[in-house]
Amino acid sequence: DSYALQLLAVILTEGKASRLYQRMVEHEQSVTFVSAEYGESYEPSLFHFRAEARGEHTAREIEDSVFDELARIAEHGVTPQELDRAKHQIEAHFVLTRERTLDQAILIGQIETLYGLSYIDTYLESIAGVTSEDISRVCGAYLCEHNRTVATLIPDGAADGEDESGEEPEE
Repeated sequence: DSYALQLLAVILTEGKASRLYQRMVEHEQSVTFVSAEYGESYEPSLFHFRAEARGEHTAREIEDSVFDELARIAEHGVTPQELDRAKHQIEAHFVLTRERTLDQAILIGQIETLYGLSYIDTYLESIAGVTSEDISRVCGAYLCEHNRTVATLIPDGAADGEDESGEEPEE
């Protein structure tokens, strides 16, 4: 399911055509940025979202937008265009970020630690084999309500000229 989760992260937040960017940054204007990431690992890993509220939008509004998009994908899947775009982005990233010798060495070390070197030879083929149904299935299975942990970071006001106690500093 790792390949489908990687594609889901790209479909949701990679680039200005991504679902959550279009919805939350462009249309709702509720966030300054939104990102999704799946950190591939030998053991089960986290799929996490980050967003920064814009204006008076609440954390609840932001969560609701993310959860609504996840429900849509779980129920209806993704479009062929979204899937093709995500596959091309992953392929380009995989090829282009391995140009330097140092990057190749890092990749080989990571892959050998996690899966073995044969993983490199089958990675793009495995990404290419992911279907909209696969993405819908993993979205519904893993990113459902009973699997969520939500953290909201609230600014302490220090950036607004207050100290940690919430009081204005003396001049």
